[in-house]
Amino acid sequence: KVGVNGTPASFINGVDVSGAQPFEKFKAVIYQALQKAQAKEAAGTPKDKIYVVMSQENKKNAPAAKEDEGEKEDTKTVFKVPVGKAAVRGNPNALVTIVEFSDFQCPYCKRVEPTLKALRDKYGDKIRLVWKNEPLPFHPRAEPAAEVALEARAEKGDAGFWAAHDKLFDMQPKLDDQDLENAAK
Repeated sequence: KVGVNGTPASFINGVDVSGAQPFEKFKAVIYQALQKAQAKEAAGTPKDKIYVVMSQENKKNAPAAKEDEGEKEDTKTVFKVPVGKAAVRGNPNALVTIVEFSDFQCPYCKRVEPTLKALRDKYGDKIRLVWKNEPLPFHPRAEPAAEVALEARAEKGDAGFWAAHDKLFDMQPKLDDQDLENAAK
């Protein structure tokens, strides 16, 4: 619904950051988002509404795509990505929300994990990470791995999901049935 057609794909308060981008790219977008979010909070917006408000504003203020651009990549569109019942890591009232569409078998998704950890370490409770499974059709072990993580969440909540998430990325590319069973244990 938000135009994700590859992984990893992230939305930071609605701003699209596509691909396994370096820490500095995320840092620049988060810095801008934090400034805007702090201004909203100072103006009276409740913390638990900042993500929705910022995403809506970012989408509304995004420049319209020009028709003559053809196949050129859209780097200006901003999306409000519903968090819904997705797994969340971090402060639920964080000023910045990163919604990550990812795939446990994707080597590029694994490559962005150290960047996401560095962002959590640097920004602490100012950011939250939301996980959305996006198993790509050419990664046949991505969906079974996602099912393991979802089952871990069903049994042990978000903490169980994130433990399975970390384990699955650590063991990649070993995601055969026996590997997934061992991870689940």
